[in-house]
Amino acid sequence: MKPHHVQKLIIFIFAILALCLLPGLVLAAKPIGKVNNLEGKAFATLSGQKRELASGAQVFEKDSLQTMESSKIVITFLDDTVLRMGENTNVSLEQYSFEDKPDGIVGMVTRFFRGLVRMTTGKIVKRDRDKFSFQTPLATLGIRGTEFFAQTVDDGEEIGVTSMESGHQVALASSSDQTSINEQGYYVKVGRDGKFSPLMRISNTVSTRIMRMQNTFTRMKMQRAPRMPHQ
Repeated sequence: MKPHHVQKLIIFIFAILALCLLPGLVLAAKPIGKVNNLEGKAFATLSGQKRELASGAQVFEKDSLQTMESSKIVITFLDDTVLRMGENTNVSLEQYSFEDKPDGIVGMVTRFFRGLVRMTTGKIVKRDRDKFSFQTPLATLGIRGTEFFAQTVDDGEEIGVTSMESGHQVALASSSDQTSINEQGYYVKVGRDGKFSPLMRISNTVSTRIMRMQNTFTRMKMQRAPRMPHQ
């Protein structure tokens, strides 16, 4: 056999082995939630393996999630945290732990890259509010029992609170500034220099952008994701 034929054969064998091993990586991963509703197309990438999501599909710790044009998705996690992603949005599920017992380990770190997300916190925040972190390219949010949104805009980001339990807050910090939102119905802009604007009441324009994502699913009967056995 000629040397170049041997080289092609070796590459082919390694490609086949990779295809066989990648599904095993997903099966060995830790399921942390399920897709409740999906309109359009959304994908998850884990350990280099990209898969298309469907209603009822599991998501895993370390998944990188992506929605496509005119697509929206709702994911419910084991602790009842709910993540809603609008079109052309990228989110990474960096860390997740939830043991549903009084002394169980809990924690969630979510990284947002672009697009529009709306998130409702669940039992992790109720158990230990310091164990929940939401990171954007420009800021880090410490969440205290709220429903919040984050979206990228031309000149930076907008981060706000649509619902908040009494006495709670959202603490925001960047590399050069910090602030907090202590009342629902307000948001801040984050400039590319990391500076936060003063608090602003959520305008009709901002509200319309958020609700455009939500309205897709109000026509559907929202059901809680089925319980999965804890790993």
